[in-house]
Amino acid sequence: MLENIRRSTVNRLIFTSSSTVYGEPNIIPTSEDYGPLLPISPYGASKLACEALISSYCHTLWDRSNNIPTCKYSWQEK
Repeated sequence: MLENIRRSTVNRLIFTSSSTVYGEPNIIPTSEDYGPLLPISPYGASKLACEALISSYCHTLWDRSNNIPTCKYSWQEK
């Protein structure tokens, strides 16, 4: 899917995260820079895995000489 997006005219990918990636955090509310990320459910683990895959793909395989997509992993614009 990521490769098909890269080859298309899409220039922005938005992937929403979930608080399930934190597992059972000691700090509530939990900030986006909280760590370690220790999901306790298959859903949380799959969200974290997708975030890692998208991040690595955007930083290594996207052709930086063309339109570079903006990759966001959370709902909050920075």
